[in-house]
Amino acid sequence: MLSFKKNKGFTLIELLIVIAIIGILAAIAIPAYSNYAKKSRLTSVINSMGAVKNAIIAYYTENTSTTFPACSDAAAIKTTFGVEPQTQYATYTTDANAVITATSTISGLTGTLTLTPDWSTGRWTWGGTIDASYIPKG
Repeated sequence: MLSFKKNKGFTLIELLIVIAIIGILAAIAIPAYSNYAKKSRLTSVINSMGAVKNAIIAYYTENTSTTFPACSDAAAIKTTFGVEPQTQYATYTTDANAVITATSTISGLTGTLTLTPDWSTGRWTWGGTIDASYIPKG
């Protein structure tokens, strides 16, 4: 009498299908994660720019002047306005019109992000040369 031992395990085609499914999921997940990582790092830059903006508003209130000292780096901003922006993901400058500029050092996200005041309305406007999907609204 012949007895056949039932094989346990996976066939080659089953393993190939699993590998293909994993590849498809990775192709979707990796770019999504990369975009998420860029946005989270840029949030840190945006928060630092907000702190500098608040310091500039305080300077404006105390000095009632629409001409501001230009600052060429984060240390100058700290000396002039009393707040030091976080420099892990960007370098910062301000100009005589109080425009705050952050130049991205985030891998895969090049360009600048600007925050410009309009003293007649009290509104600040976001702009810059980075991909428009990363520029804050409002």
